[in-house]
Amino acid sequence: MASPRLSIATLMSVAAAFMLLVTLPMSTMAKSYVVGDGAGWSVPSSPMFYAEWVNKHSPFHIGDTLDFQYAGGDSVLLVNEKDYNMCNVWNPISSWINGPHAYKLTIPTTLFFISGSAGSCRKGELVAFPVIAAAA
Repeated sequence: MASPRLSIATLMSVAAAFMLLVTLPMSTMAKSYVVGDGAGWSVPSSPMFYAEWVNKHSPFHIGDTLDFQYAGGDSVLLVNEKDYNMCNVWNPISSWINGPHAYKLTIPTTLFFISGSAGSCRKGELVAFPVIAAAA
């Protein structure tokens, strides 16, 4: 009895399907978050609003996207931890004005964002995101 032979086309199809299955979980695991959900990026009703929001949605992984939704007149500043704690708007690492802005998480670290609008950071418009490696 002759042994069954697989054609090159069949082998290529099996290999392509395998590659799709291997890469699919990584691509579908990345999430997009609207910072503040329906409230968006604005002065919150409570100074703890964004900290509570982060706790609700954590963990954040490399590959996820933070979607800052805000109107003209506001801004988002990426700052270091010291400037975050002091609400210092004068030394941003990066800044975006007149929204919206999507920020893709690329490294495991804690990212600190504040509003660049006068007084908004001190009213609670600031958020820190702990970013961890993508889940396996």
